[in-house]
Amino acid sequence: EQPLLALLHSNDYTVREEVVRTLGAMGSCGAVEGIRALLASGLEGAGAEQPSSPLLNEPCEALLEALGDIGDDSSSNLAVIQPFTEHPRPLIRSAACRALLQLTGRDQWGMELKNLLNHPEPLVRRGALLDLGATGWLAAVPSIRSAAVEPSLKLVALREVAERNVDPDDVLDAMDGLL
Repeated sequence: EQPLLALLHSNDYTVREEVVRTLGAMGSCGAVEGIRALLASGLEGAGAEQPSSPLLNEPCEALLEALGDIGDDSSSNLAVIQPFTEHPRPLIRSAACRALLQLTGRDQWGMELKNLLNHPEPLVRRGALLDLGATGWLAAVPSIRSAAVEPSLKLVALREVAERNVDPDDVLDAMDGLL
């Protein structure tokens, strides 16, 4: 884990992004402070576009998702995530809402994700769908079923919801309906 933590400070954007995804998947509590530090400059810093590039200064989507996946619901984490729910890019907003739903369980963040399922861009709808699945929020099942995305992605999202719930019968019924 230590070598990965050191790579959080790499000059290479792609390396930082992949390391953060790995640390998030590992549930690395030791990475929280470093991830939070990368996001701390907010929308004007981490969330701003690099000059002459479509990339943001930091891989915000991966950073936000990692904080949610790690599961540290400290007030300092919630405070650093919250501003990104207002980011101009819908996929960054989606990642922030996903993390906040994972950390707080508050329905308002799930509703924001459900709203993104109606976005005109298919890529945004797909991202919001997968973010909803990653949260395990059971109330999302009807919205996942009816979303305007490919059935294969709906199945992926529903599988994630089923894996995160003790009694996934409704989710399994929804999956059967897609098959």
